[in-house]
This record gives sequence, structure tokens and C-alpha cells, in this order.
Amino acid sequence: MQKLEQIIRAADEWIWGLPLVFALCFVGVFYTVKLRGVQVRYLPRALKLLFASEQGDGEVSRFAALSTSLAAMIGTGNIVGVATAVGLGGPGALLWMWLSAFFGMATGYAEGLLSAKYRRKTRDGHTLGGAFYYIERGMGEKFRPLAVLFALCGMVAAIFGIGTVTQMNGITHATKILLGKPDSAAITVTTAIVVTLLAGKIIYGGIGRIAKVSAVLVPVMGTLFALTTVAVLLTHIEKIPSAVCEIISTAFCGRAMFGGWSGSMVLKAIRMGVSRGVFSNEAGLGSASIAAASAKSNHPAEQGLVTMTGTFLDTLVLCMMTGLAIVVTGAHKVLPSGGVELTTLAYDQGFSALPGLGQSVVDLSLILFAFASVLGWNFYGEKCAEYLGGEKLVFFYRAAFCTVLFCGAFLSAEFVWNLADCCNGLMAVPNLVALMALSPVVVRETKDYEKFWRKKGF
Repeated sequence: MQKLEQIIRAADEWIWGLPLVFALCFVGVFYTVKLRGVQVRYLPRALKLLFASEQGDGEVSRFAALSTSLAAMIGTGNIVGVATAVGLGGPGALLWMWLSAFFGMATGYAEGLLSAKYRRKTRDGHTLGGAFYYIERGMGEKFRPLAVLFALCGMVAAIFGIGTVTQMNGITHATKILLGKPDSAAITVTTAIVVTLLAGKIIYGGIGRIAKVSAVLVPVMGTLFALTTVAVLLTHIEKIPSAVCEIISTAFCGRAMFGGWSGSMVLKAIRMGVSRGVFSNEAGLGSASIAAASAKSNHPAEQGLVTMTGTFLDTLVLCMMTGLAIVVTGAHKVLPSGGVELTTLAYDQGFSALPGLGQSVVDLSLILFAFASVLGWNFYGEKCAEYLGGEKLVFFYRAAFCTVLFCGAFLSAEFVWNLADCCNGLMAVPNLVALMALSPVVVRETKDYEKFWRKKGF
């Protein structure tokens, strides 16, 4: 097992080297320029579309589809991922996380638009779409091997990475801490059984049941966590300006421009910020496009706008607040190793007048967030399996997903995170190729939507 962990760690460092980090950032900047800052110009309209009436093809409402996408996004990345980025890359990693998310909104817009444009109806009448279809139908049949590669990576990521072991590992750890028995093997086994059975019941209900649960769970847990974080920030409001300065100064250290130790730290901050940001908001992976394909929409660009709000809410709001809470409380200086313990320490200090409250909030949030991610990522992997082999493969996929989900409770945290990072990186490659190849389609559809919008008098 130790040898396997070393291999996965080495693979993670290779996959998430500077080339992939640069590619993710480049695509985001490219679309930001090409679409003239779509994430700024149309964000208000995008937020309004979440609650507007919808027509057109699709199985669920735009809000339900976004909730499914957010269920996959808002998970351990918002609590553990942010703390890990700060622990390994310093406070400066937060700035790179936010910048990657800002440009990632434009990437997410393109993914949602292309997904809605190239989706199709299956024989039984439900909608199927995502990066595998905009690769195959947008780029042409000769690029189908690239689509298969994406679907295969997506299915592997769901089963062996971000959808199962990462989330179950976080749930069991948080449950043991919440119950005050961090070394209890019985709680680990019990938690694994309960979570697997509950997830299985929802998973076998299909997209309708997943979307229904997500539409309730995501807004409730997101609001509660946000309000709690605001309370922590308010208790240290006078330290916010200095915290922001620390984040900026460690991201753009003067010595960093000339190499040496500081330079390596800045590169590490960039790598950790971008990788943990992508782990949380999924911009560039193409995974969110799978949920987008199920939404009812009047125009592909409308779904693109709705999709980009997921990155905004996940990273530019929730992750930003979590990271800021860690820095303003100074927890990263007391416990520089990162991980869930760092987030817990920050919230404990934020609620120092109420001992134990911070710990309970973090643990409960982690459990709910991680469970929501299980549901969202199962849906992604299931659609990848359906693309690859139809309903027959979906049957075996669900069984494998639930099996690995249960086993995730017994794997080490480092192994889990490195494996999840590897799977994420492998998904991004074919998707980024497609996004660049289909950029003329995205620009054309956006212009068409803007004309339609003007005719309607908006």
C-alpha cells in the first residue's frame, strides 16, 4: 500500500505540473477576453435566470440542475481543500484560487453553453449531454476517441476519486470527531454502512430524485455555512484588511520573481491555489456540463450563464469566506500543516466564547457537504457510463460506485486526495482541447443570444 501511495503522489505532482495549471488559466483568460468579460457583464442576469420560468428540452429546472452541479462542487474542497491550499501553499494560494475561479467562470459558461447545444434525447426520452457529446458532435465523429477518453476519466474520477473515497473519508473523520471518539473503528464501519445505504437509495432513484434532494440540501447547508462563516469574520472584522494584505503579499512576493526559496513557494502557491480551486468548482474539468445538459433552457447561452454561477457561488463566495476566516483568525500560523484541523481551529477561535461550537459547525458542514458531493458526482459518473456502454454499464457502475464509497472510509487521507487530484487532471485534458476547438461556436451562440435578448427588449 505504501508503494502505491508513492506512485499516486508522484503521478499527482506530474499531472498537476505547471503545464496543466497554465492550460486551465489560459482557457479561462482566453474566454474572458473573447466574450468580453461575460462573467462580469452578465452575472446579474445569470442569477436572475435561476428563478425565471423555463421552457425547451430538458428533464429538470435550471435551479435543480445547478443544485445537482453545486452538490458535486460544494464538498470537502470548501473545507478541507481550502485549508490544504493554505497549509501547503501559504495564504497566497487563496488569491490564485480566487483568480482561477474568476476566469473559470468564463470557462464554465462555455461548458454549459456547449453542453446544452449538443445534448441529445435517449431512446427512453431522457436527456444526455456533457463534454463527451460536445466533443463527438461538435468536433466531429473522428474525435470520438477523445470523447471516450473524457467519459472514461469521468467515470474513474467518480468511482475512485472525488465522488467516493474523498467524500467518505471526510464524512467518517468528521463523524468520529463530532461524536468525540476519533479512534473508534466501530463508528467508522457504522458510518460507512449508513452513508452507503442512504446514498444508494437516492442514487437508484435517478436524476429526478438526486435533483430533488440536492435542490433542498444545497441551499440549506450553503446558507448555514455562509452565515456561520460571516459570524467568524465579524468577530475579527478589524483584522480583515491585514489578512487581505497578507494574502496578496505572499502571492506576489518580491523575491519570488527571482527564484530561490521564495520563488518555489510562489509556484507552490499557484499550483495549490489553482488545483484546489478546480477541485472545488470544477471549472475546466467538464463535469458540470453533464448536469447542465439536463436543465430546461430557451437558449444554449442561458444555460451557460446559469452554469457559470456555480463557480461564482462555490469558490468566489464560499471558498473565499472559508479562506479568509482561516487567515483572519491566524490559525494558519498556529497549525501550518493544513487539513480539516486547520479549518476547525479557525472556527474554534472565531467562536472562542462558545467552546466546541466551531468544531461542531465544521464537522456537521463537512458531513453534509461531502454527502451532497457523493450524489452529484455519482450522477456525473453515471452519465459517463451511459455514454460508454448504455444502461447495462450503468447497472455495474452503480454497484461499483457504492462498493468503493464504502471502502473510502478505510483509506488514508493523503492517498485519497492525491488520487482525486490525478483523476481530476486526467478529465481536464480532453475537455480543454474541446473548449479551444469549439470556441468559435461559443462566440457565435453568445452573439446570437445577445441579438435575441435585444429584440425581446431586455
